[in-house]
Order: sequence, then C-alpha cells, then structure tokens
Amino acid sequence: RGLRVGLLTNNVKEFGDNWRAMFPIDELCDEVVDSSHVGMRKPDREIYELTCARMSIEPAEAGFLDDNAENVAAAREYGMEAVHVLDPESALAELELILTRRGTRSS
Repeated sequence: RGLRVGLLTNNVKEFGDNWRAMFPIDELCDEVVDSSHVGMRKPDREIYELTCARMSIEPAEAGFLDDNAENVAAAREYGMEAVHVLDPESALAELELILTRRGTRSS
C-alpha cells in the first residue's frame, strides 16, 4: 500500500531492549526511534525531527498516534497530522480519515 510504519517511543535505559522481545517489532515497523537510545524524549521537537529524518518524510506526510495529549500537541505543532488515542476504535477511525483524505487507503 505504500505505507511505512515507524515507532517513536519514550523508554528508560533500565528497560533496555527487553521491550522489543514482547512483539515482533522488526516485522511491524520500518523504523524505531527509542528515546533511551537517542537521548531525547517526546514531546521535545528534536525527536519528531529525528523520526521524520529517519523515515525520509516531511512532517506533513506523517500520521502520528499517541495516548499522551502533550505528545500529540507537540507533533501537531511540528506539522504532523496527529491522533490522540483514547480508545483503539476511535483512533483507527481517525487514522482512516487521514489516509482517505490523502488518497491512501488502509484496507
């Protein structure tokens, strides 16, 4: 479908790479930006810049989902289309609207 998936996560070094063993992250994501490895955290603008750079996209090309309103606000301020995840169904419906508006179908 031409969509790429990136994961931008705030982690602590103590959790290390153990979280990656919880699910097949390398199969699900094209890029992973882990705050404990890059030395910055959401909602700092620089981590959104780094994520877009690693994904080779402009902020306006990104769809960002997060359960933290502050992170969503920062992503929007940076120029990303962002969804505040309050429940999975609503978030997926909002993402579908973004993809449809862009002419990219998610099905």
